[in-house]
Amino acid sequence: MNGLFNRIIFYLAGVLIIACGGSSGNKDTEFVPGDTSSDSETASDTDTDTDTDSDTDTDTDADTDTDSETGSDTSVNEVTINQTGFENLTNEYEFVQSSWTDEGFTALWVNGFNQGRAHVDTAYANTGDASLRIDYPAGGVGPGETGAQVPLAFKGESEVYVTYALRFSDDFDWGGTNEGGKLPGLGSGDNCSGGSTCDGTNGFSARLMWRDGGRGVLYLYHMDKPATWGEDIQLTKADGSDVVFEKGKWYTITERVKINTGDNNDGEVQVWVDGIEALNIDGIKFVNNGDLIDNFYFSTFHGGNTPDWAPSVDCHIWFDDIRIYKIN
Repeated sequence: MNGLFNRIIFYLAGVLIIACGGSSGNKDTEFVPGDTSSDSETASDTDTDTDTDSDTDTDTDADTDTDSETGSDTSVNEVTINQTGFENLTNEYEFVQSSWTDEGFTALWVNGFNQGRAHVDTAYANTGDASLRIDYPAGGVGPGETGAQVPLAFKGESEVYVTYALRFSDDFDWGGTNEGGKLPGLGSGDNCSGGSTCDGTNGFSARLMWRDGGRGVLYLYHMDKPATWGEDIQLTKADGSDVVFEKGKWYTITERVKINTGDNNDGEVQVWVDGIEALNIDGIKFVNNGDLIDNFYFSTFHGGNTPDWAPSVDCHIWFDDIRIYKIN
């Protein structure tokens, strides 16, 4: 009996030991990997946060780029003051002073436009279907006999751009023994020109000219011009050679003028030919009375004012795509 009881006690003790040991092992095996997996997921969350930060940073950078581009676009916000391409007018339509009004411009006075020397022409156009042909009769010199003039007025601005296209006729005559003639540019007030002294109250003019053989120059009337007539400043190509206009070819001219402040020599003129900078000068005193840039001086004729400037044949220049604008 005692032997049977002892065997039973011994058996139950073994079962209890096995049961306790197995439970402890299972708990360690299941719990620890479970916690490790949970930590791993937390680390994965950290990676997710990193990705989020990275994406956020990338997006932020992208937004910055976008803002930068937007800022760039804003900084080059062109505001058109006036423009015309001479479209929707019939061929050989005579362009007179009132025609400028019809195109939305303010024409203060004219030479040539009411004398039959300006016509819409569909034979040539820089863009679209038509352009404005200006005639330069053989033997004519000065705005009373050849070409055309009109100051196209607008509200005064401290900095203005103008762009226009031009084409010299295939048989264009640069002039007589003196070769040269005026081309349009920006101005102010009375458009100081014609050998006048620019006294600071009678405006300035920043026209272009063709010179011998079609050589292009800025023809500038300003307070410090060195002689009676306007000052020639050569237009140059990127390689430093002179800009020389060819006959029968379209050119796009863009001019920027920034008026000087007060009595200071801090005015600027910049010119591009076909989008390539041809001139960039500063240190100019245009006026000293506070006048602003207030007109596009459409001024073109042979001369000079003596017969040796006159062409020997009838010739023409076509003008197109005139646009006056400012940049905010």
